[in-house]
Amino acid sequence: MKLKANPALVAAPLFGLLIPLTLQSPAWASTEVSEEVHEKCLKASDYLGCVEAQTEGISPITTSNNIDRFGLQTPRGAVAHIRRDGAISYFFPDSVVAVKNKNKYGRYLSWRYIYHYNDPGTSGYWKPGTQTCTGVGSLKKCVRTASVFVRGRPSGPRSLSWRVDGDCIDYTAKWEKDGKPWQSLKGGRSFESEKLEEAREILQSYCPKIDQLKQSPRAI
Repeated sequence: MKLKANPALVAAPLFGLLIPLTLQSPAWASTEVSEEVHEKCLKASDYLGCVEAQTEGISPITTSNNIDRFGLQTPRGAVAHIRRDGAISYFFPDSVVAVKNKNKYGRYLSWRYIYHYNDPGTSGYWKPGTQTCTGVGSLKKCVRTASVFVRGRPSGPRSLSWRVDGDCIDYTAKWEKDGKPWQSLKGGRSFESEKLEEAREILQSYCPKIDQLKQSPRAI
């Protein structure tokens, strides 16, 4: 099923409405919050209460105890984006660094984010046994393996940490350990993949000042 974007938010950056998460104050952010509501509530003493009063059908990222909707601790020093499926992407601005390629800086950068989501889990099942035979007639021999019960995966909240590398020239990004090649971030805005949209906005924000970033000894 193709997802439909809210026309009022097409021009608004995903990370443009984000509030830093700290242990001192609850934070709230969502791509469903209009820029008008965000600006109206930005200086309110109770940002969350103001947004909830101005917007219907939105649930908060955090509670007063800095526990998010999944019952997981909100990361210190992060900004959050609620994706359309309800998962939360916590981006760490302080994690953005320049990385070397061919012993030179100026093209590649790297950053980190944590992804909170609810895993629906899987059911256990019996894997049928097998029988393998060789030879024919009196020389025929068969080897059988017994059926095996494969345990299911319990449902519940999950937290994954990701490191992403970005190319400021080709405008591509690669998620470490996901087994996929570099993915293009060029072209118009894509509401089919918020992960790519988040990466695009990070490159747009940090590539122009890559020479001012902290330089990591890591190379790609």
